[in-house]
Amino acid sequence: MEPTYFFPLISTSQNEITHLSLRNSTLDPIPIAFKIVQNLIHLDLSNNEIQEVPSSFSKLTQLQYLDMSNNKINDQGAQIISKLIQKSKEILVINLGSNFFFLKASLFF
Repeated sequence: MEPTYFFPLISTSQNEITHLSLRNSTLDPIPIAFKIVQNLIHLDLSNNEIQEVPSSFSKLTQLQYLDMSNNKINDQGAQIISKLIQKSKEILVINLGSNFFFLKASLFF
């Protein structure tokens, strides 16, 4: 059975969230709450309507798993994700398949 994740309503517990799945949630835009949930190591935002990625997203440097496949991420959003990948020494899995951006692979490595 797969675990279920919830956004907390209590601000003191936001730093305790390490795994979050909001897949299939028709999200667009990404919730601003990601500014304060910086201890995430597993983030699944796949199968949404996300087009833009906020610059604060690049502060999620503890991520080990990121799935943003099947969205509508634009070039600017892909550049922010690229900055996150460059900053993070922890990231192991990235899935950005089926999006709208077109960037050189060298931006990600």
